[in-house]
Amino acid sequence: MSISAILARLLGLPSGNIEEIRIGLTAPWVENGWGRLAIAVIAVIAWAVFFYYRRQKCERPQTRLILTTLRAVALAFVVGILAEPIAVVRLSRPVRPAVWLLVDDTQSMTIRDAWSPQEAAELAPLVRSSLKGREASPGDGDAAVGFSPSRLDLLRGLFAADDGAFLRQLRQRCRLRLFRFSRPDGVDNLDWGEAESGSRPTGKDGDPIGEGLSGAGSVTAIGAALADLARRKSGREPAAIVVFSDFNHNSGPPPEPILASLGVPVHTVGLGKAETEDLALEMQLPPLMKKGEAASILVTLRNQMLTGRDVTVRLTVLPYRSGAAVPAASGESGAGGAAGTASVEAAQPIGEQTVTLTDDVRELEFRYTPSEVGHFVFRAEADPFSEERVTDNNAVMRHNYVRDYFLRLLFIEDEPSWEWRFIKEVFHRDPLVGPEGFRTFLRSADPQVRERNPLFVPVLRMPRKDLFLYDVVILSDVSADMLTEGFCEQLEQFVAQFGGGLVVLAGPRFGPGHWARSALEPMLPVQVSPQARLRDRPFALKRTPEAALTDFMRLGDSAEEDEKAWANLGNVPWYYPVERVRPLAGALAVHPTDVCLDGKTPQPIVAIQRYGRGEVVYIGFNEWWRLRRKYGELYYRRFWGQLIHRLAMRHVLGTQKRFVVQTDHARYQTGDEVVLTVEAYDADFQPLSESRIPDRALLGTVASDSPNATLQAERELAVTQVRPGLFQAKFRVFEEGEFTAKVLDPVTQESVVTRFQVAARSVEMDAATRNRELQVELARKSGGRSYEITEVMRLLQDLPQDHQSETRLEEVALWNSWAAFLMVTTALLAEWFIRKWAQMA
Repeated sequence: MSISAILARLLGLPSGNIEEIRIGLTAPWVENGWGRLAIAVIAVIAWAVFFYYRRQKCERPQTRLILTTLRAVALAFVVGILAEPIAVVRLSRPVRPAVWLLVDDTQSMTIRDAWSPQEAAELAPLVRSSLKGREASPGDGDAAVGFSPSRLDLLRGLFAADDGAFLRQLRQRCRLRLFRFSRPDGVDNLDWGEAESGSRPTGKDGDPIGEGLSGAGSVTAIGAALADLARRKSGREPAAIVVFSDFNHNSGPPPEPILASLGVPVHTVGLGKAETEDLALEMQLPPLMKKGEAASILVTLRNQMLTGRDVTVRLTVLPYRSGAAVPAASGESGAGGAAGTASVEAAQPIGEQTVTLTDDVRELEFRYTPSEVGHFVFRAEADPFSEERVTDNNAVMRHNYVRDYFLRLLFIEDEPSWEWRFIKEVFHRDPLVGPEGFRTFLRSADPQVRERNPLFVPVLRMPRKDLFLYDVVILSDVSADMLTEGFCEQLEQFVAQFGGGLVVLAGPRFGPGHWARSALEPMLPVQVSPQARLRDRPFALKRTPEAALTDFMRLGDSAEEDEKAWANLGNVPWYYPVERVRPLAGALAVHPTDVCLDGKTPQPIVAIQRYGRGEVVYIGFNEWWRLRRKYGELYYRRFWGQLIHRLAMRHVLGTQKRFVVQTDHARYQTGDEVVLTVEAYDADFQPLSESRIPDRALLGTVASDSPNATLQAERELAVTQVRPGLFQAKFRVFEEGEFTAKVLDPVTQESVVTRFQVAARSVEMDAATRNRELQVELARKSGGRSYEITEVMRLLQDLPQDHQSETRLEEVALWNSWAAFLMVTTALLAEWFIRKWAQMA
């Protein structure tokens, strides 16, 4: 037996290797350290010396010395006991490697895949094991005909096969912990029962492991599940993690970045077919739909193993009517069911297209010109094929509103320029802006003209309520004296708080150098310099890779047309240099040769950045009218139209920007929490505070538009203040349907309405196949391996075999141990016997 083992036994510790021992004192009187203890020990030793050399008579000096020593030792031990010493021992011992199993318990695990006869023969033993002790479902099928067990059946079968051989062998080799994920924010434990060694593993209630899985989870949040496991490590480091899933990640953070925080290999076991016949539809509606203006609706077809088949896609629109039932898609429950739309007879066809599926992804464009204003439901559907196992995704439904509004654009310029003239012409004819939406401040204009002509605003520093009604402001070639502190403060609030758009357009007369010391400068995507001077060397604009991802920088419908449109701009005659691009901004177009102060970064010509809730675009010249050179207004209108459209989208639509009611999502599932937010300002657009509102809260209501809903009667909400200008209320929804939330505006005494939809249909059924790419990628990036369910027994050999070293800290109280008692009593007894022998009183 080693010295470490003997010492561990003396201290009453479990067997192991003692790596370190530290002694500490816990009594209050020595809490500041060992100094007081040393003084106390010296004092009792001195007393023992005094006692035997001054107070006791003894003829032999050796006897006096021995008695003095024994008395000093006994008293020193008593003082030590009163100091309450403890030993902190770092103990390590070999243990079996820990392995954590993570099981998918979401609704997609109930999908029944169609297997070929060869695949069915391989999987049949698992299915037979899962059916033991329970009644077979008609969908379970037979290994030869109609074989279609659910993915959970396969998992249960794996856990039950050969009397639980897989889990039993795992448990013999490893310290096993089981988790399942079925919620969007983490995992739950699957407890083991008190099974005897070598017996079939069971759950805490005695049922076989796997029988407690229900497949009721509404989202597959693999990233959140792995993040929760990373938090649970806390010193109990697993040697490996094994994930059983179909890997159809559809919620929460992406799982790949979380692998680094886990720091252990993740082995993945796939359940379900990686490829099967499936057709899924997606629909994209434009964010703006205006009465009388043609809109493009894109329907995306995603197919697997259906290439060469013909499919007919139908697109219809239904006017919203409260209380009517919506037609459900094939196999669809709750996608819009009971959503409060018109009846089937009221559906108006928009178009129908029959195509041959040639690619995995194909887009169909439908043109639609709304003729009425209101709330509409758009529905695209395709008849399912007989081979499809999941048909919920063969139809898609989206809600949208058609409005008769215009965007409001304010152009600020010192004096008329070519850019000012052409932009005014373009947006006067633009149906989204028009004469009512375009206004300008021109400082050189006659004051009487600015007062009388509705095109002009009379003064630049207008009331807040007037400025904040605009959606986009274009600030062109203006001098620094126009940029007063009050105006810049309003402009900053317009962008940051209200989501307005700002375009800063450099001109040849003043340029960005005039803005360097103004309050406008922090809003710019670029760092400008007061010493900046115009550079008048012609150059060809160079677009960055980010330009291809930005809508207003794409001027053509194809890559070839895009190149032709930008070539039409020709050489730009001049630009203003800047010091650098701000860290959070992005350059969309740069100078081909000139660089910034760092000597590496190209000079930005077009740059963009988020600023608060809005966006700011910087353009280093105002010669965009050159885009009209060969093709008229085609590309010039497209550039400015898409730019204004993008910036306006961050602003609240229409004229209701002072009192905005919205929910955190447009669609919810039953049981979700709805967060209703109100941004409230007074008539002068100053933040509204609870002190100015009766009962210190906004009055709101929520009701279902479904005729049979229990919430059809309005339910009152108290929308309380989070901070001045922002109010919030939270509530849960448990019924399907279309819901209306209203909040009373205390300024106008009118209710502002927002709508949201609640559906029972889960996104779990949107994908019929296993995501094999994610399964393989998770294993590869973490250093693990990927397996099919039929080869999972190989996992037993690939898991870590070496024992891990488990380190633990143990505290042992030395002062109340038998060793301390024996030392004190031994010293006292020895002193007593010697005193008797020496015949001392």
